[in-house]
Amino acid sequence: FGFVATNRDGWTSVIFPNEAELEYYKRQSDDYKPRGFIMMCFVKCDWGKCPTGTLDFATFDKLDILLNGKRVVDKQRVGGPNCGFLRHDHGMSFDPDEKGQYEMKVRVGLWDDDKP
Repeated sequence: FGFVATNRDGWTSVIFPNEAELEYYKRQSDDYKPRGFIMMCFVKCDWGKCPTGTLDFATFDKLDILLNGKRVVDKQRVGGPNCGFLRHDHGMSFDPDEKGQYEMKVRVGLWDDDKP
């Protein structure tokens, strides 16, 4: 799925899997119990020419990320420069909520040259 956040949005959030996806997964297995390794990928700019302020792993420290209330503290790059697994204080596996879903909340910090 795609997700967009800017430094003007404050906290934004997305819940996954959505209700329809969750029902489908539960029909596939009676004992469906997800345990998540969450990968984040940043948009790759055409010809590597990104506009000023575009987020990538070089600017990852500008992001505050919560997954079901757990603070993301780092990332482990995989699959090239634009993707990586998210990490919390105790590893990379995130437990879903009681419904089997994840809520990702993201807040983008200000750039040094941004004005509030």
